[in-house]
Amino acid sequence: GPGSQSARKVKEVFAEIDRNGNSRIDQKEFREAMSRLRVNLSTTDIDLIFQRYDSDRSGEIDYKEFLQLLGIEVSRR
Repeated sequence: GPGSQSARKVKEVFAEIDRNGNSRIDQKEFREAMSRLRVNLSTTDIDLIFQRYDSDRSGEIDYKEFLQLLGIEVSRR
């Protein structure tokens, strides 16, 4: 259905940002993605957004945290 198409697109975007393919987005990858998207924020603001969604404080955003960043409801399984 249409939901599966959206889910696939979100996974593709995550994989594109995750340049090194480790299934996590580090701060450098996040900054590069924001730059490519032409997000007009300072590096400090981008870092604050990164820290806000790095909820486990691992220094990386995993897929679940990425979904939260996008405002997508994450089921608690």
